[in-house]
Amino acid sequence: MLRFHVVWAIFCRNLAAYFSSVLGYLFIVVFVFWAAWLAYTPRFFANNVATLDQLNEAFPLLLLFIVPAITMGAWADEKKLGTEELLFTLPVTDMEILLGKYFSVLAVYSVALAFSLSQLFVLGLYADPDWGLLFATYVGYWLAGAALVSAGMFASSLT
Repeated sequence: MLRFHVVWAIFCRNLAAYFSSVLGYLFIVVFVFWAAWLAYTPRFFANNVATLDQLNEAFPLLLLFIVPAITMGAWADEKKLGTEELLFTLPVTDMEILLGKYFSVLAVYSVALAFSLSQLFVLGLYADPDWGLLFATYVGYWLAGAALVSAGMFASSLT
């Protein structure tokens, strides 16, 4: 039986640990600036279309560099701090630990993606974009990030 209060406790612990250092905030800033730099290329202004097509082409590459930066610490920090043995000897299941850690890393990615929504405000100021298309684009960004977060956490557990 999955106990959600245990998953919530692990989630809150890992999320607080991530944002207790500069690394969490630095990740968000780098992600937002890099996404904006990739979205607003000279080709964007030449096309005269209010979409994020240029970002769609480069977003997988952006995720390949950004997602490992947040996932590699998920299991490595436990080992570095010596809390790995304590965590696995608590009366919790491995699935509860895994879900708590996964949701905390996914929350960090979601916060960064939410801050990158500022690009939509820029598009809305200067053009009349198709908001349904932009919403679907961001849902796709979130799903791609969620899949890569799981792969990154698997790689983190192997190292």
